[in-house]
Amino acid sequence: MANSSLDKYHTTFSESGLIQAVVMARPRRHLILCALVPIKAEGYTAWHPGLTTKPLPRQYTSLASQPHPHPHVTSSHRRFQNPPSTERACAPEWSYALPSVVRRRRIQTDSLPPSAHQEILNGQRLRRPKSPVLTIYQPQLTWVGSILSRFTGTGLAVLLYGSALVYLVAPDTFSSAQVIDFISTLPDAVKYAGKVVLATPFAYHSLCGVRHIAWDVGKFLSLRGAYGTGYAVIAGTVISTVVMVLR
Repeated sequence: MANSSLDKYHTTFSESGLIQAVVMARPRRHLILCALVPIKAEGYTAWHPGLTTKPLPRQYTSLASQPHPHPHVTSSHRRFQNPPSTERACAPEWSYALPSVVRRRRIQTDSLPPSAHQEILNGQRLRRPKSPVLTIYQPQLTWVGSILSRFTGTGLAVLLYGSALVYLVAPDTFSSAQVIDFISTLPDAVKYAGKVVLATPFAYHSLCGVRHIAWDVGKFLSLRGAYGTGYAVIAGTVISTVVMVLR
């Protein structure tokens, strides 16, 4: 070779047949990277002349013994024959790759007004997962019973206050006598279904109130006590509903 300091080269080719990298080796010395851009070879990246994040694989050592098909490459790297001491100290053996072909791609950019940026941001926020997601939690008697207590209380409150407001707005139309006469004309199946719908939340919410009073005085605060009172509330709700429906 014309340059004795760089007497071993190897050129690797990409899948498309273009030259991808040139590995340069010196006998008992370090390699020099002749590029200012980050390049990757077999999962290893070089970022700066004379510096690299990881050494190249050991397989490149055997490839470097082959003669380089382009001798003119040696003349373009003579200025790297005597690298600075810092580069020699930091550069491990078999640690650099040289890109020979750089592919250029045209990228079209559009300038957007600030309002468009806000719309894109809002769209991304809408696709975020919601938290908490109830489907990831295992149904348990403790928290399911607590939620049912709130739902039944809300339903009873809406029914109570709604009936009172309707009676205040039209007392002659929704008087007690008229409501009783209307219910008496309904079929028995509808009557029993309506009793179940009204009696079940009333019984459950009332017994949950007794349960909370027991907690307020310091009773049944253990996990076993919480489950025991929960099952007692369910049993009491069933019994109370049956009694109120059949009366």
